[in-house]
Amino acid sequence: YDGHQATILKNARCVGSSFQRKKVAGLMSNLLFWFGVPFKFLDKGAEALAAGAAPPPEGGPPAPRVLVTYHGVGDTPDDWFVVWLSPETYRISRIVYIASAITKRLEFEGTWERYQDFGGLEVATVRRFAPKRRALAGLAPPVEQQLSSVIAHQPLADAWFAPPAGCDDIQ
Repeated sequence: YDGHQATILKNARCVGSSFQRKKVAGLMSNLLFWFGVPFKFLDKGAEALAAGAAPPPEGGPPAPRVLVTYHGVGDTPDDWFVVWLSPETYRISRIVYIASAITKRLEFEGTWERYQDFGGLEVATVRRFAPKRRALAGLAPPVEQQLSSVIAHQPLADAWFAPPAGCDDIQ
């Protein structure tokens, strides 16, 4: 996946229809977007406002919340996030998100669990995302990301993301 297009390899051969490659590209874009989420809150134009503490839906002590908006910034300036922080660690524990590129009426909800330290970078190794209303799961099925190994502070070469020779022309 190069940020726009995906290549599907099976037994070192390029496979998949144009539709399948677009679907994989969408899944990869979603995966990378969520992996980049607390860092997106530092993007130019992001505005973070304290939203007050509230008990989480699953119960427990009130948790600090932050509203993050991007008014007038980027391809989806109407997106917003409500970020719930753990009252003990102040790490992200839950996010409610409006993806305005799809519709402003569909809220997504994510949970962040099992933080581990990878080279000084604290990462939630289990993240779950789904539409907040479970009845809408057909539009966007639930996704669970499980990370077992993260290598931090490593440069990436653009060539790593280029499709293998002979993959450009598959139909």
